[in-house]
Amino acid sequence: MGQNSNKVFFLLFLAIFPLYLCWTFDHSLWNPDETRDAGMAREMFISKDFVVPRLNGVAFLEKPPLYYWSCSLVYAVSGRVTAGLTRLPAALYGFLGALFVFLIGKRFFNARVGFVAAAILATSIQYFKMSHFALMDSSLAALITGSFYFYLIGQNFLFILALILAFYTKGFVAVALAGVVIGTDLLLQKKIKKCVWLSLAGFALLLLALLPWVIGLWRSGGENFLRIFFIDNNWKRFVSSGADHHSPFYLYFGSFLGDFLPWTLFFIGGLIGFLKREKWRDLPPVHRFFWIWFGAMFLFLSASSSKRSMYLMPAFPAAALLSALWVEKIFQSMDVPKMDRIFFVGTAVLAILAGGFVFGFHAVRHKAFVAPLVGGVALTALGWFYWAALKKRQHWHAFLAVLFIFMGSLVSANRFFIRDLEADKSFVPFCDTVKSRLGNGTLIAYDLSEMERGVFSFYFERLIPNALNLNQLGADLMANQKTNVLLIASRNKDAELIPFLEDQMDLIYSFRENQKTRAYRLFSNRTSHE
Repeated sequence: MGQNSNKVFFLLFLAIFPLYLCWTFDHSLWNPDETRDAGMAREMFISKDFVVPRLNGVAFLEKPPLYYWSCSLVYAVSGRVTAGLTRLPAALYGFLGALFVFLIGKRFFNARVGFVAAAILATSIQYFKMSHFALMDSSLAALITGSFYFYLIGQNFLFILALILAFYTKGFVAVALAGVVIGTDLLLQKKIKKCVWLSLAGFALLLLALLPWVIGLWRSGGENFLRIFFIDNNWKRFVSSGADHHSPFYLYFGSFLGDFLPWTLFFIGGLIGFLKREKWRDLPPVHRFFWIWFGAMFLFLSASSSKRSMYLMPAFPAAALLSALWVEKIFQSMDVPKMDRIFFVGTAVLAILAGGFVFGFHAVRHKAFVAPLVGGVALTALGWFYWAALKKRQHWHAFLAVLFIFMGSLVSANRFFIRDLEADKSFVPFCDTVKSRLGNGTLIAYDLSEMERGVFSFYFERLIPNALNLNQLGADLMANQKTNVLLIASRNKDAELIPFLEDQMDLIYSFRENQKTRAYRLFSNRTSHE
């Protein structure tokens, strides 16, 4: 393809960027994990301690600090700390990962492959979702993808640098994921010397880059901090059956099928084509690398004791590139095999059903028909365009129709569902109520979880004493008995807490974060209330 075509596809890719600002700035912090990480990001920025991540004043060494550094940079530039700004780094990292995929596809195939792969990745359900929460999964996926791009183009120093940044995102799992892929690729190519050299050079530079942070951890907490991070939260989380999020080995076999929607059938089509017709030695080296990338990560993560569907995200870019190569064959063919046609049309059906669900649900739930009617007309028009392009065997135009249908569904879901989700999940009304009743008083908590400590310290903009047992709570109440005290506790602590408080404190307010999750109680030591 010519230079002008490259520019056109790059501009098409940039048109995806506004999609990554949807779901970012228009709601408060939501459980689960982003409430915890947002609290730590804010605390690091306020305290200016950029070595030790802390949750409500207590060192929390589950992950390295790169995402919190990114949030601090955004806070410093904007001069504010908000939920949306805390999510912004995740969105930017997500888009960066899509950019690296575009560059890989363009460099080794053509700009259209790069655009299709980037669009598939950016709009796949799990990748899109995790790029819109204040979590580090999108940064890990982006930086590992960047490291593979530099590896493929022979920029070994930049490969190692990107991998070091990936380590600072989520620890040794980043090195392990990249190492198992690169090591497998080099060994299959019988490049033993390069494998050894790259391993030694990478390990040396990683140690050098880690040294300042390790020294900082040592100075802050000594051997205990190093053991907690390197042993408890890295090694044991992989090998221990008692690790958090322990799941059976087959978790990803099922989760990936749903998480990669609406493009799952594209990937399955590529997989079937590879198993039926492709010979491993006949594939271009970079094409083989994509299969190694996906397969090695899939097996490695399946072997881990700790599993969550989002942990597979670093393999999604490979799935997107493989899907793009499968669909590129359809673009170039006038005689598409029957099974491939079924997968191609099936993907369009999935995208149309997603759009229909979004508009239909909004119309039924809110009895609002103007916006769904407009959306339905647009959906019908794009569906007609898809069908017309398909009849003319203009599969590239048909793909664009499916892409725009699903992008429109994501934007519409943002417009239609945020209000309902925010009403169920927002902590802001409860926090505003607490602030209005607290005045200059003292706020304490009883045995809150990690997520709760994060969200309350974020919105109250202070550290909150968190009693872990009734004796500690009694001491906190005694120390503040002459001041106005408000106590936050989870409702599931009622059986032990209410008898203990007796007439010391009155229950003045209850809040349910979500009908299916947590509820909270607010107590006051005042004998009369407004």
